[in-house]
Amino acid sequence: MMFGKRYFGKGREDGGPGDEEEEHSYAVFTILLMVNDALEVIKKYQDGIVNERIQQWREGRKMEAEDLLDVFISLKHENGDPLLSLKRSRLKSRFDNLKLLAIVDNPANAAEWALSEMLNRPQQLQKAVEEVESVVGKDREHDIPNLHYINACAREALRLHPMGPFNLPHHSVSDCVVAGYFIPKGSNILLSRLGLGRNPRVWEDPMRFDPEHHLKEGGYFHHMEARIINKLVIF
Repeated sequence: MMFGKRYFGKGREDGGPGDEEEEHSYAVFTILLMVNDALEVIKKYQDGIVNERIQQWREGRKMEAEDLLDVFISLKHENGDPLLSLKRSRLKSRFDNLKLLAIVDNPANAAEWALSEMLNRPQQLQKAVEEVESVVGKDREHDIPNLHYINACAREALRLHPMGPFNLPHHSVSDCVVAGYFIPKGSNILLSRLGLGRNPRVWEDPMRFDPEHHLKEGGYFHHMEARIINKLVIF
């Protein structure tokens, strides 16, 4: 299923896996068990922190987001209901998924991909450097929102090399229709970030690194609405 054909011997005569394939599969599942054990240790130390923070928001002792956990807890559904309206177990489960995604792939890798793409395109790299020097200089950071080309480079890198190939999994608790697609109750849904970012029906020349994909006419960065940005924090 993963590689498309057998690479570990011919297998048994009845079509079942051979010794090499069984050994390989056992090693894969052993890794998964080790990850599960590690997550239990992480939860042992972090559950108390998450529980206390949830309680602070519910009791009104905390009103402003100061970190990612606060941002996550304070987000709202499309209908305006806060995530706090979820059962504590479901809220913690979503945050656990977010933590796992950060462990597997993270912003440091995304930054590395961005630099790699730009190093292979010296003209685009030089254009980004010139923008930094002309807008910010060498001793200010508050002008970063005005760096339209730099922001476009970052978004283009994330389009080609997203942090994690899939979004966090979603489970349908009832029949529903999303973007015209019927999703039956009990479905587990994953969206391919890689596929969406490289879809030729959406992007012109999708495999080419081109920050212009995200710039309006005149070179200004195309900002997303706040409600869309909030969705991206979770999904």
